[in-house]
Amino acid sequence: MTDRLQSVVVALSVSYALIGALLLVALAYGRLPWKAKALAVVVVSGFYIVGFNATRGMLGWASAENLPPATRRSLEQLVRDLEGLGGPAGIDPDSSASLRERTIDAVRRLEASHPVLSTTLGNVVDTLAFFGL
Repeated sequence: MTDRLQSVVVALSVSYALIGALLLVALAYGRLPWKAKALAVVVVSGFYIVGFNATRGMLGWASAENLPPATRRSLEQLVRDLEGLGGPAGIDPDSSASLRERTIDAVRRLEASHPVLSTTLGNVVDTLAFFGL
């Protein structure tokens, strides 16, 4: 199933690139009135937007929208705790151990319930770490 899904996404991406290239050629070399060119840009842009929103609902596409309320609350609390670390006072060692345990627990629950989303988040974190962020 994931191979088919991946081939659909690749086919859509190639199709979008070809449509964009055809539009560029038509606008650059075509002797069309500017209103027709503007309409073509708006129509193709609308096509891209609709296509993007449609692919977000595809099976296997990572999304935080379908998280259960308990998992969402747990992750929101974790984010608040992590944001608190950035303050001038930091965090005391006792709550640091508790935060570490809660973080590990939240990550394990997220990985078990949403493996695609957790993999995507891991890739984002790895990429940010690669760039030193």
